[in-house]
Amino acid sequence: MTQKQATDESNCLDGLKVLLADDSPDNQLIVSYMLKSAGADVVIVDNGQAVLDQLRIQSYDVALMDIQMPVMDGFEAIEKLRNRGDQTPVFALTAHTMSDERQKCLDSGFTDHMSKPIDIRALLEQLSPFVVK
Repeated sequence: MTQKQATDESNCLDGLKVLLADDSPDNQLIVSYMLKSAGADVVIVDNGQAVLDQLRIQSYDVALMDIQMPVMDGFEAIEKLRNRGDQTPVFALTAHTMSDERQKCLDSGFTDHMSKPIDIRALLEQLSPFVVK
């Protein structure tokens, strides 16, 4: 990576408001670090119900949501979110990488699907269109 690329990546998500939902403290730490290093503002929750609650009180440019979480999983949360008319872009985070899993996420109302472990370049590429300029 050249110095210019490193600089570009360090602020490519400047001001992006991201809601990150994952029940794993390790994943929370790693993904939030990636996002914050690129300039995003990140709020972390650990279950689908907390996503619904947080999106009632504050708007976000994008949400990243794990599929398998306690209290309420990602599929139930996205269904409830879409049923109440919330169109926040929500990306599914999952270790399941089969093409049918991606299609299941899209059919359920997710904006797109990101495989774990998260690739920083793919993450930045998928989120950069949501940055308000």
